[in-house]
Amino acid sequence: MKQSWKTSLALSLFAAAFFLLGEHYQWSWLPAEKWWILIFILAISLLSALLHSLGVKENDPHTLQKAFFTSLTLRMFLSLAFIGIFLWQGVSRPFHFVVLFFVLYFLFVGFEIYHLLTNLRADS
Repeated sequence: MKQSWKTSLALSLFAAAFFLLGEHYQWSWLPAEKWWILIFILAISLLSALLHSLGVKENDPHTLQKAFFTSLTLRMFLSLAFIGIFLWQGVSRPFHFVVLFFVLYFLFVGFEIYHLLTNLRADS
């Protein structure tokens, strides 16, 4: 789990560069709330990496499972609350907002699962 936060940070920097490129070329399909989405996704990814590292430190499979499922459930509810609050307040492009959120969400989750599997494979 040592590299998970580094990957999240690298993916965030890549997304930030993409957003800056979008602002330069004035891509109209990017919602105005893109920076809030990126900050939120990075925050829950780092929180999830912290919970996973706490589960790995215990060297108990049950603790690892509890930490993994706790982070998964927490991420899901926080994400639904984030989307709900922004949609309730009114966003510039609701469809684009939700699509961009889930694209970034699944990218971060995919890389997190990749690092979790590579770390578990090395330990087994």
